[in-house]
Amino acid sequence: MLTPMSTFWQLLTDEERLALSRTGRILDFTAGQPVIRELDQERWIAVLLGGQARVLVGPAARVVAIRRAGDVVGELAMIDSDPRSATVEAAMRVRALVLSVDQYRSVVEARPRIMQLVLRVVAQRLREADRRRGDDGQHLRTRFASLLIEYVDDYGIPDQQGIFVPITSQADVASVVRASRGSLAKVLSQLRRQHVLSTVRGAFVVHDPDRLRDLATSR
Repeated sequence: MLTPMSTFWQLLTDEERLALSRTGRILDFTAGQPVIRELDQERWIAVLLGGQARVLVGPAARVVAIRRAGDVVGELAMIDSDPRSATVEAAMRVRALVLSVDQYRSVVEARPRIMQLVLRVVAQRLREADRRRGDDGQHLRTRFASLLIEYVDDYGIPDQQGIFVPITSQADVASVVRASRGSLAKVLSQLRRQHVLSTVRGAFVVHDPDRLRDLATSR
């Protein structure tokens, strides 16, 4: 049976989670409220403990990624002192554990494995960004299938009906794959007719992951 890939928070040991929780503070964000603002100079890191957030870039605030409970955000602030490269906005009510750079370093000095996990997150996200840039010339259906398989592997929840993949909205997913909402709707309609997936409020349900993987590698 398929199991979701462990998130950053899940990969920590109980002791590491406790140390971070005791050092940081819990903040709640309402839907639409920025967790992090692009170009801000503030340097802190946050772990989403509940809810989902969208990552926005540029003047048009294009959605380029979705972050979920267990994900770390603001991780580059732990590596360099450059301004924030993106806005992270709560897509619904979000609860986050927030640590300043100094707080984070005080924990990591005694627990270097935490930094190794953060660097793993950075490397994974760089690979994802490179892969999506490489997908630019591909058909929309291929780009969408590739993204959805990524979500299935990282966040998919097995269910009697299929693999449940939570999303913030179909409009956000369309933005991530660089398509209009209408164009994505046509692709979803095709995949529903082929019984590859179905859509429910706030999620996709994948019924045929093997077929979806085939579509993700088609040219």
